[in-house]
Amino acid sequence: MSVERKYEWNALEQLYTADDLICYLGESAFYHTTYNHYTKLNIVKEIIVNNELWVSQIKGCNDLKEKDYFKKSEVKNIFLLCFSTGVNENLPLWYMYSGINGKGGAICFTKSKMKKLLENSSFSLWLKETDGNKLIEKIVDLTYKDFDISFKDVLYHAPTCNGCDFKYNTMVCHHKFDGEGFKEKEYERLCEEHKGFLKSLIWFYEKETRILIKLKGEVCKKIEKDKAYVIVMKYNGELSKIATIRLAPEFDDTTEIKEYEDLKKHISESAIKFSKYKGQIAMKIQPMERECKNCKEKETCNKCSMKK
Repeated sequence: MSVERKYEWNALEQLYTADDLICYLGESAFYHTTYNHYTKLNIVKEIIVNNELWVSQIKGCNDLKEKDYFKKSEVKNIFLLCFSTGVNENLPLWYMYSGINGKGGAICFTKSKMKKLLENSSFSLWLKETDGNKLIEKIVDLTYKDFDISFKDVLYHAPTCNGCDFKYNTMVCHHKFDGEGFKEKEYERLCEEHKGFLKSLIWFYEKETRILIKLKGEVCKKIEKDKAYVIVMKYNGELSKIATIRLAPEFDDTTEIKEYEDLKKHISESAIKFSKYKGQIAMKIQPMERECKNCKEKETCNKCSMKK
C-alpha cells in the first residue's frame, strides 16, 4: 500500500487539468492522519468482537445521485465503506450515524493501521435482511479475481457554466477548474475515472475517504436485484490491537451504557477515549413523531422511527 507521491497534500490549488487532478486523487487517500467510522456504540462493539467491518451496497447510500455515475447493471455490484478523515471530530456525523442521543461511538484508525486493515483482511459476500442489520446467509468467500478494491478520497463538486467548482477534504476554499485546461470532455473523463468517489458540495462536511469494492465475473450472477447484500471485511488479526474508540460528546464517564461496559471487555480501556468536547454539547434534537408500523401508535422512539 505504499504510494510514491507526485504531489504534496496541499497541491490542489496548483492543478488545472483533469490528468493532474486524477493523479492527485489517486494518491491522496493516505495523506491523512486519522480515519474515523461513526456508528452506534453497539455496532462498534460488534466490529471489535467479530474483527470485521461491513461494506454496504451503494444502493443504500443517503446520496441518491451516487448511483447515477454507474450503469444500472453495475449498481448492485458496488459496495462502499466510508470513513471521515481528520484529527478533529465531526459534529454532524456524531448525530447522523452514531445516534441522536449523542452517545454513540467512532472506530478510528491511524494511517499505518488503516494500511494494515486493508492489507490483512479477507472478504465474503453475505445475504442480509432488507430492512435490518442481520446477516442471513454467506453466499461465497471472495478472492481477488472476484472484485476490484479502491481506497480514495471523495471529491466534492458542482458544475458551473464555465467549468467546475470543487472542494476537497481539508481544503476550506472553493477551487475552480476552468479555462483551456478543463473543457467539458475533461470533466466527463474525471467523472468516469473517479466515479464512486464524486459527491455534490452539500456533502462536503463529511470529509470522506472510502473503500469501494466492485464485484466482477461469475460472482455477479449471485446478486439478485431485489435482495440486500453486504461484503464482510474480516481482519485477519485482532481489531482491538489496531483500532481506538472515540465516544460521542454527550457520553461522559458517569453514564452507564451496557454497550460501553461490554466494549471494555474486548478492548483496553486506554484505547477508549472520550470526546474532546465532552460536557460542552447538548443538542436539542427532537425526534420526529411517526406512527410505528408495529404498535400502530404515535412514537418518538428513534428505534421505531428507523423502522418506518
